[in-house]
Amino acid sequence: MLDLASDFQPLRHRVTPGTAVSGEYPVDFVIAEFDGHFVDDLKELTEKCRNDSISVLLLVSSTDREELDLAIQVPAQGFLLLAELTPDELNTALSKVAAGSVHLPPVFANRLLTRARREESSALSPQGRTTLTPRELQTLELLVEGLSNKQIARRLAISQHGAKRLVANVLSKLNCHNRTMAAAVALRERLVSRPGSRARETR
Repeated sequence: MLDLASDFQPLRHRVTPGTAVSGEYPVDFVIAEFDGHFVDDLKELTEKCRNDSISVLLLVSSTDREELDLAIQVPAQGFLLLAELTPDELNTALSKVAAGSVHLPPVFANRLLTRARREESSALSPQGRTTLTPRELQTLELLVEGLSNKQIARRLAISQHGAKRLVANVLSKLNCHNRTMAAAVALRERLVSRPGSRARETR
């Protein structure tokens, strides 16, 4: 199936997360299969890939709650369900991730928001709510809308480098590993009222 991703070739196969990025050749994407094991190894892999500007897609074999919860802990740039995987779906996911967006099937989005709503402790301290600048709040609103760095740059009339820096600042201040988690925190903490709404001003 992965070999049918005609828009993104060549594809190379590796057995374990530790061998996925060996430095033997340039890598743009890593597609890692997740079956509930090697969580720590996959976290380490995604961190290394992020430092090397390599995007990670996680291919999840089950929609079981426990497995979804484990998968969401991995700060990947996108998720795929094995049962729903088609060449078109794979090409779409790779294209979105290449553009700086997060690819998230509905079952992942629903589970992520359910977990966020049920958490009793806030990811932000009361003081933490005021640490985002107005510009960063605008950026967060656009993240919730699912925009890529390029689209954020266009909306805010800034460079892509500036958009990338703002996104990095938002993720750092919200203590989130990826855009998906930042969007969930934003909705839970009501930093934005809804996707597409105006971000709430700091006080």
